[in-house]
Order: sequence, then C-alpha cells, then structure tokens
Amino acid sequence: MATAVSTIEKISVIKIFGEYLIGNIGFSGKLFSIFSKQNINITMISQSSSEYSIYLAIYQKDYSNAMNTLNQYYEKIIKRKLLTITCNIDNKSIISIVTPSQKNILAISNIIYPLFKMNNIDIYTQTYSDNNISFIVKRNKINKILTILHNHLFLKSKKNLFIIGTGVIGNELIKQLNKIDSCNIVLIANSKKYLMDITGVKDYETNIQNGNETNIENIINTVINLNLPDSILIDCTSSESIYPYYKDLLDINIGVVTPNKKANTTNYTLFEELSKYKNYKYETTVGAGLPIIHTIKNIIHSHDSVLKIEAILSGSLSYIFSYFMNNNETFSNVVKKARELGFTEPNPLDDLIGADVARKMLIITRLLGFKYEINDIQNDVFLSEKCLSAKNSEDFLQYLETMNNDMNEKKTYAIQNSLKIKHVAVLQDNKVHIKILYVNEQHPFYNLQGSDNMIIITSNFYNNNPLIIRGPGAGAQVTACGIISDIFSI
Repeated sequence: MATAVSTIEKISVIKIFGEYLIGNIGFSGKLFSIFSKQNINITMISQSSSEYSIYLAIYQKDYSNAMNTLNQYYEKIIKRKLLTITCNIDNKSIISIVTPSQKNILAISNIIYPLFKMNNIDIYTQTYSDNNISFIVKRNKINKILTILHNHLFLKSKKNLFIIGTGVIGNELIKQLNKIDSCNIVLIANSKKYLMDITGVKDYETNIQNGNETNIENIINTVINLNLPDSILIDCTSSESIYPYYKDLLDINIGVVTPNKKANTTNYTLFEELSKYKNYKYETTVGAGLPIIHTIKNIIHSHDSVLKIEAILSGSLSYIFSYFMNNNETFSNVVKKARELGFTEPNPLDDLIGADVARKMLIITRLLGFKYEINDIQNDVFLSEKCLSAKNSEDFLQYLETMNNDMNEKKTYAIQNSLKIKHVAVLQDNKVHIKILYVNEQHPFYNLQGSDNMIIITSNFYNNNPLIIRGPGAGAQVTACGIISDIFSI
C-alpha cells in the first residue's frame, strides 16, 4: 500500500487568508514567483476548497525574509483588510507518505487519521497528489508518528497480545494462541514475574522465573509506549488492580478482552463508560464460551425487547444438583465429590452461596439497560446460617452435613412429583431473583445434565418459542475459545 515515508524538518507555516483570494486567478503562481526572486523555497502548499485561505510551508531559516517580502508586496491590500498573513514559527515538520497508486490514498487516510486522533497528534494542513499524502505536524511528534506509520503501514498485520494471568484459563489460552499464526504474544505476566518479546514470547513456562518483576502500572505503560498495531490486553486474572487501567488503554485504541468480572460488576457508571468502547470485549464473563452477551446484544440491536430471562449460570451448581437428583448420595457427599473433580472452588462455599451467579446476572441486567448494583439482585441463599459462618472449607463441609436431611426431603418431594431441583436465576418484571426451583418435564432445564449451563430468553420476537443457549459454561478450554473469539472480533 505505502512504499516509503519521508520527512522535512525545521519548517514554518504561513497562513494567507481573506476575501482577496476568492476568485483571484494566478495568486499561487505569483507567490512562487515572489519567493523565487528572494531564493525562498516553498516546500508545500495547500489551499482550502473555499479559496479563502492558503497554507505555505517554508524552511524556518527563511521565516523573516518570507514575512517581510509578503507584507511589503501586499501592503496596500493588507491595510484594506482584504488579506491577512500569519506565521506559526514553532518547530514544524512535513511528513510525506509515498504510494505507487492513487487508489491507495483513501485506504491510507482511513488508517492514519483515526490513529492520529487517538494519539493526540494535530495536523496543521495537508495536501494530496497522485502518489503521496503530505501533512504538517509538530516536530517533537515526529518519532512517535514515524513509529505509528511503520507499525500500521509496513508491518505484517498480526494481533499483538499482552496477557496478564497464567492460571488455568491463562495457561490454556496461551497454548491455543501459540497455534494461531496471526497472533503474536508480546507479553506474558503472572503475579510475580513477566516476560516480554516484541517478536513473540517463547517457552514462557521455562523462562518466566527469570523474568522481570511484575508491576501492573509499568506493564500498562509498556503496552501504551510500544504502540504496536492491533494491540490487545487480555486480563485473565481475578484481580481488582488491572481494570482501573482499561479506559486508558481503550482511549488510545488498545483493545481489552477479559473473563474477569470485576470491571463490569463494580459501579454502574464504570460499566456504562467501558461498554461504549467497541474494542472492549467481555463475552466470557457470563457464559465462558457460550455466546450469551453476543446474543443479547443482537436482540437489543434488532430493537426487540427482552421480556424474561431464566438461567442456570453456575457449572458447579448445575453439576451438584444434577448429580444429587440422579444418584443415591447425600448432598454433602455430592459437594465433596464435585470439589474433588474440580467443579467447585477449593472452598465450595464460594460457589454454593450463588454470588458468582449474582455477578453474572448483574452484567446481563446492565447490558439490558438496568442501572442495577449488586444489592438490587435478590439472591436466596439456601445454605444454613451455620454453613455461612464456616471459617474454612473443612468447617463448611462438616456443617453442610447438617443440611442433608433437609436436602433429602426436597429431593423426595421432587421425585414424587416428577420434578427436578435446579439453581436458577430469573429476570422478570424488572426484578432478578436467584433461588432453588422445582422444574417439571416440560421445562428445558429438566434434562440439563452435568455442568452444562442454559439460558432461556423470552422476547417479543422469541415469545412462543423462546431462544435457548445451552452448553458448558465453565472450563479452561471453552473459556479460552471464547476469549479468542473476542480477540478476533476487535
């Protein structure tokens, strides 16, 4: 597209404007003639379409001579206030982008001007020809501009990725990304160390011990200062220390992709601000690889209205209640088994209180336009007070045994009435309610097995036959897959 970039430095810009220019044929030619006699070289000239103003670029050393020459030659016209001549003597530079074909001019413009805006680069005037675009900028911005142009016009297009968090999901994501040629992992950071290589981090598991000390602020500044094309930060942590920097990155067109719910579940104002950025992606905060956010956005964009949402959004609770209903085991033993298989957090209390489901529903409601905070979500915790008072996982599992009789009674009632017990979130009539629910054979939740999630969306368009999304709502592989989908949607 572009074949070269050239610069001319130490430039002054003269602006000539006024009624005298309108319809004055040959004015530009006279300027060249006048300056030629004074050995002043015009390096660039541009004129507005209204013929009201002309910009001249000259070498800074010729500034005084040029201004004196123009003021003397047009003295009478200036006194009549038909012409004004001003000069910006601050250090300016001309940058020209050369292209072999005029057809490329528009394509190059579409790339560079949004980048200049995002990087707060002012253009004082510009001009086009068949084979180049030239513009005048501040001299102290030259290095930054040349870096931007080089990265975006000459480098082979790749997604330049900065990954923070190497837990189960982060590690799986790195494995999958290493198989994709169009992705370049520039930085990988865990809580203690980070590795960075602009050509791509390699063998991070072996080399991470010898990496630099992790400092989030320094890492964010590095991402910004590198200014690589198609830069995307991926926050695979559960930390609260990273999302305060999201907006700084998004403001300069660096994408942010995250399965971390923290930013979307703090105050509504932050969610509203972040949601305005097209390069902020958070699909995996609700359904891992399931396209829940994407589907709801499509419903909104189609001017449909959501009437009701029913959802099973916890893979842990889905597994626990499915196994409990289908096997002759006590509830506490089922929970222990789920923990052993990795379906719950190390302390299952974190899953069974339904807080994660509440956060997911908060994101969904906010996406739908409700200015809710977490306290607006009604979460009926089914655990006993004693369970809730447990100080550690061992105490919790012991206290959970006292609930076996109560849970068995619920199970007996369900079996006798051909029902099943499910942990469900319901959004209806502008209210969210998370609770234990009995469902019959006609309900889509009835046959949900294992750790699968399901969301049922009833809307004006999907009324008699609601829209259903079903599949694994947790797990490293599907979550990594969802993150990659978000990466390529930017």
